[in-house]
Amino acid sequence: MSGRFRHPKYPKLVIFQTPNGQSENWYAGFYHKGRFVRKSTGTDDKKQALLVSESWYLKNQTRIVSGDAPESSSQRLFRHAIKFVREDMQVKRNSEAYQKSLLGLLRETYYIAQFFGKLPIDKITSSTWDDYRHFLLRKRAEEEKPNLSEKSIHQHKIAVQRVLKTARKKGWTNDLVRFEDIDRPKQETTIPRIFFNIEEYRSLLQASRSNIKYHRVSSPNKGRWLDDALEQHDFIIWMANTGMRVGEALQLEFRHVRIVEREILVNGVKETREVCLVTVTKGKRGAGEEAESFIGAPNVFRRIYERRQIKDPKTSRELVFERKHTTGFARLLRDCKLDEDNYGRKRDFVSLRHTYIVFRLQQGTDIYDVARNTRTSVPIIQKHYARFFKKSQHLNDVVWGANE
Repeated sequence: MSGRFRHPKYPKLVIFQTPNGQSENWYAGFYHKGRFVRKSTGTDDKKQALLVSESWYLKNQTRIVSGDAPESSSQRLFRHAIKFVREDMQVKRNSEAYQKSLLGLLRETYYIAQFFGKLPIDKITSSTWDDYRHFLLRKRAEEEKPNLSEKSIHQHKIAVQRVLKTARKKGWTNDLVRFEDIDRPKQETTIPRIFFNIEEYRSLLQASRSNIKYHRVSSPNKGRWLDDALEQHDFIIWMANTGMRVGEALQLEFRHVRIVEREILVNGVKETREVCLVTVTKGKRGAGEEAESFIGAPNVFRRIYERRQIKDPKTSRELVFERKHTTGFARLLRDCKLDEDNYGRKRDFVSLRHTYIVFRLQQGTDIYDVARNTRTSVPIIQKHYARFFKKSQHLNDVVWGANE
């Protein structure tokens, strides 16, 4: 049986087997504008290969007549890059929650795959995103569903750009497309992220102490929830002293934290104080270098491993925080009337990350150091925080929770 022949009905269509012997399957191919377009038939049976190649050839001829480029196995499509995203996230050690969320947006039946799936990577431009927004609007109307919020659409943009970044890493394209919302110009941020000011943070700590006292002394269930109240209090101080993302903090193991002495700036004066060096191994940004906490974190860390009777924190693989405390923290905020900021926005544990950034900037900490320790970019710090807050206040040990 010959390893190469022309299709009996369509002379321009060539059927062949690879000369290197890596595959026994038959391939189909033809020339279009000086480029050889080819695709595997997926079978080593000659008769079946003829049928598959004929169907593929006619489909491509229809595409060519309509003005589209022919589709081939050598053409890098958006949907081809999607399957490499999971591997990329695992290498970067992104959190399971982040992987689940992103891959859910990229599933075959969802809007992103429906619109971008068959688009060649090198044909996606900055205006393609605007076309997608129009597609999304029409599709939701056809399904008689309400329009997606801008926050949800922004998550779609992040997912698409993650696929394009993966494609660039594999050498499928040299450029990374930056999407622009042509019909929706970007609005300038006029208010900062949701945070606690100094007085509110003090009130929050006092409410948390009162909650601990209640479960220790007055609770009718004899301290059943005391451990939860203690850990929640420690989590509040830890978040306000590290600026970690909630997911990063909840995946933190004891062996990822070490206490060291540093000469740091405290209210304009250099002092030798203890801080925690934290290694983030999982999270939104994946694994990264050590980040430095502020002065309230070491006492929290010691309290936790002593309370949990961790013999050697340096080698322990146990999680530092065992529970999420989402419901308890929401109740605590409501009880002390701190559940909303002055703009009516809901507060949660993420607000403590923003609080850390604001406090450090108010102390005069360099923007680059704040960005590095919170594992974000300098432009983000400048856009959402620095231009709203300047060095103006002294933050003592009580504010940071260092004396607790």
